[in-house]
Amino acid sequence: MPYDTIIFHKEEPLATVTLNRPDRLNAIDGALATELLDAIRVCAEDATIRALIVTGAGRGFCSGGDQKRERSPANNPGTASTLVDLVHRLILALRNLPKPVIAAINGPAAGAGFNLALACDFRIASDTARFNEAFVKVGISPDSGGSYWLPRLVGLAKATELIFTGDMIDAREAERLGLVNKVVPGNQLEGAARELALRLANGATLALGRAKVLLNNSQQNDLATQLDLEREMLSLSYGSEDYREGVTAFKEKRVPTFKGR
Repeated sequence: MPYDTIIFHKEEPLATVTLNRPDRLNAIDGALATELLDAIRVCAEDATIRALIVTGAGRGFCSGGDQKRERSPANNPGTASTLVDLVHRLILALRNLPKPVIAAINGPAAGAGFNLALACDFRIASDTARFNEAFVKVGISPDSGGSYWLPRLVGLAKATELIFTGDMIDAREAERLGLVNKVVPGNQLEGAARELALRLANGATLALGRAKVLLNNSQQNDLATQLDLEREMLSLSYGSEDYREGVTAFKEKRVPTFKGR
C-alpha cells in the first residue's frame, strides 16, 4: 500500500520505517497506525529483510497519540477506542516480528511513543531524546503496553513513579534505568542504529526470531513450561541451514555466513 504518514526504505538486508508527521512530532493517528502495521507485515513477509529500524522524522521520535485529531467527546468514545485497538495490534506485531527491531530515538518519545520504543528489541537514543508516560497529563491511564514493560524493566516502584507523575526523564537517566541500551550524540544516531542492525541482520536471524519467542513468553511461563518451549525452539533450530552452517564454520575456524533459513 502507498504510505503518506511513514517513510518505508528498504536496503537489503535492512528496512527502515520513519514516522513522518514531523509537524505533530510524529503523533500517532489512525492513518499512521494503519500504515505502520502494514509496514511491519511487509517486513515479516519479506525474507530479504533481516532487521528493522524504527525512527522519527524531524526533531521527535513520537509524541504519542494525536489528541487533537483522535480524541473523541466523552459521550462518543468510539474513535479513541479504534485508535487504541490499532496501536495495540501494531505493538503485538512488533513483538511477534521474528526479526530484530531497533528503535533509533531521535527526540522526545512520550506516551504511546515511549511505549512503541519499549516494544522494540533494542533502543538507541540520541542525547537529546526525552521520555515520559504522558497519559496522566491528559487525564487518562496508560496504553500501548507501558504498564506491561515498565515494571519488568525498572521494577514496580519506579514504574509507578513514572506512570503516576508523568515526569520527563532525559536520555542518560533512561540509560541508567535500563530503558535504552545506548545513548549517542544526535549526529551519530543513524550510524549507530545501522551498525547494530547490520550486525544482527548478518547473524543467525532464524535463531534470533526463536529467541524472541522465548523471551516473549518467559515472564508468564513457569520454569517447566519455559524449558518445554526451549526444547521446541531448539528442535526447530537443529533442522535449519543456519545450524549446519554454524557447526561447519566452527569446525573450519571461519566466520559463519547465515542465511536466515
